[in-house]
Amino acid sequence: MWKKAVIASLVMLAVTVGFVGNSPEAQIAYHKWRLVAAIENARTAGAGKPSVGQEFVALLRGELPTVQECSEMWRRHEDALVELRYLQRREFDIGKSANTEQRLRISEAAEKTFGGEQLWSVVRSPENEHAVMVTARPTDMCHWEGLLKRLQQEKRVRRTLET
Repeated sequence: MWKKAVIASLVMLAVTVGFVGNSPEAQIAYHKWRLVAAIENARTAGAGKPSVGQEFVALLRGELPTVQECSEMWRRHEDALVELRYLQRREFDIGKSANTEQRLRISEAAEKTFGGEQLWSVVRSPENEHAVMVTARPTDMCHWEGLLKRLQQEKRVRRTLET
């Protein structure tokens, strides 16, 4: 019985989104909402601690979403926000291999810098192994540029002090 109620609710949600979905503002709101959920799901799935939403989905489909599925959902909603020009992608050369350690260092610094709503990501550039691809609000890109320059300068200073 409860499965029919859930399905009916989802159908009603889909119809509502269909009517409102023609508005760019509504599309942005929808994709932001889903992106926030996808980010949280990717983090909790990777940590092996399913969220309430993931447990609900598991009830419906019989298994928890995988990290890969959560990451794909993250990318899909992020891509939609880029297409709607709410987010922007920009490549930054970091002067060395953009390995996991480097991206983690950048992400930790960004969390301290931007706080709050974290609708941004840092991934390895698909075309340049010495660059990262940042997806963030267009108004924040100048702050990202400053952050990455500051991190490179700190690294140079540390190397100079160590020698």
